[in-house]
Amino acid sequence: TLIEPATQESLEASASTGKKFGSDAVPGQNNPRLLYIPASKLQSYNNLESRVLGYSSYRRQEWSKLFDGIIVLESEQPPNFVRPPKPMQTGE
Repeated sequence: TLIEPATQESLEASASTGKKFGSDAVPGQNNPRLLYIPASKLQSYNNLESRVLGYSSYRRQEWSKLFDGIIVLESEQPPNFVRPPKPMQTGE
């Protein structure tokens, strides 16, 4: 299932672009496309819409009361299965 890009006013987009809160989100050491919003900065993102609780819909919450931190990925892609998605058969 394709995940639509985050809206411009969402927590995810705000963290990715840094346009609202500057450098609150910390880039991953080995992957700059992965951002971490630590607890000390998460309150800045309270009541922004987000799909943190599920991809199906946006919600507005006080994120700092629900999480100690949030990881934001710049983009996601579906898994690439290397075998059919069925259980492996044992020797017959």
